[in-house]
Amino acid sequence: MRLVMDPLGRAAEVVEAAALPRWSHTTPPRSLVGLGGDASGGGGGGGGEGGGGRAAPGPEGRPRSAFPCDPALNEKIALWVGDISTLNAEAIVNSTNENLSERFPPTDRIFARAGPRLKEEIERDIKECRTGDVQVTQGYNLAARYVIHTVGPKYNIKYQTAAESTLHFCYRNVLQRACELNLSSVALCVINSVRRNFPPDEGAHIAINESVDLSSQLESSVTIGEHAFSQMQGDLDQQRLLGERPHFDPLDEIMLKEMQNKERYERLLRRAKTEDLSEVSGIGCLYQSGVDRFGRPVIVFVGKWFRFREINLDKALLYLIYLLDPLVKGDYVIAYFHTLTSNPNHPSLTWLREVYNILPYKYKKNLKAFYIVHPTFWTKMMTWWFTTFMAPAIKQKVHNLPGVEYLYSVISPDQLEIPAYITEYDMSINGLRYFQPETPT
Repeated sequence: MRLVMDPLGRAAEVVEAAALPRWSHTTPPRSLVGLGGDASGGGGGGGGEGGGGRAAPGPEGRPRSAFPCDPALNEKIALWVGDISTLNAEAIVNSTNENLSERFPPTDRIFARAGPRLKEEIERDIKECRTGDVQVTQGYNLAARYVIHTVGPKYNIKYQTAAESTLHFCYRNVLQRACELNLSSVALCVINSVRRNFPPDEGAHIAINESVDLSSQLESSVTIGEHAFSQMQGDLDQQRLLGERPHFDPLDEIMLKEMQNKERYERLLRRAKTEDLSEVSGIGCLYQSGVDRFGRPVIVFVGKWFRFREINLDKALLYLIYLLDPLVKGDYVIAYFHTLTSNPNHPSLTWLREVYNILPYKYKKNLKAFYIVHPTFWTKMMTWWFTTFMAPAIKQKVHNLPGVEYLYSVISPDQLEIPAYITEYDMSINGLRYFQPETPT
């Protein structure tokens, strides 16, 4: 143990990771004695049968471990309870949220000891970390050289498999990044959290299994250990009971992506409710204008006033969410006016696809009609392309209208508030009273 000065000028202890007692040097709890482990094996690298991998029969009436002892593994793993910010390992792990701004005692201590440059690096270069992913920063004033940030999942019994898969990815990505950086020691914290409703016992099984499993696949110099499961003895039911997870299937990946998108949308919604969006709302290109003849809210989008290359697209998305989220709980319609737009007003297909994928299912389900007024041939072609290959769920809801008056069959004129230039242009190309909506009977 050595002393350094923390940011407040006080002596802060530093714990040498290399000096921590390894699992092989600990005495197993009395409840584990007789399960095939020996005192020097410390439980045998995840369960522990004695004798270097040979299954010794347990005493009568006691279960037998399915995991043979691996002395090499036990020499590499150290279990320690303490302040992770004081560890002198090559990297420590910080479990945080997607904005890397979570306020929690371990995280607060990491940032306090690292000093202000850690926060500056995050705000300048990283900004966010998606659930299941990792981001790496310098350790600055910490004893550790690096901090590996990761975002654990929220646990919902409906998406249990996806949450467990995400936690697997957290540990896997942390250790893979450590190997890419050629690190010899990593201090892993508990990534799952009861604050996100994740059961601690399930999280512990995932942490142990993933750490040990990946270490053998990578065959790296990371001080975690070698694969203990390749010599597993016992049937599959025993393995499941002991917490080993099967390989991911496509359904798990789909559920994981769905949960990540849900969490991302919730984060954007929180930002939309708190950030100043006046620079977007003041443009006036997106607003609610009354209701249609069925009482559904009408959202108006004025294409000419949307300057795609000049507007802050991040805030534009936040304003879209801020405006529509309370409306899309029920049916709604959108009227897009393409009138007199030019190339600077046209958003890219990439951005449109990103926005479409971020918005949850209720936006697509409750959208009953998307009217495009004054479309061009190019607009029709691009709309067909987008709805056919990127947004098929709304393809049948898109309607191209050559004039404003065609809207009057579904929206009363006194419920449609649009800029004067649209009405003037419409009269110049279509004249007056060119369409008479049918009178409701």
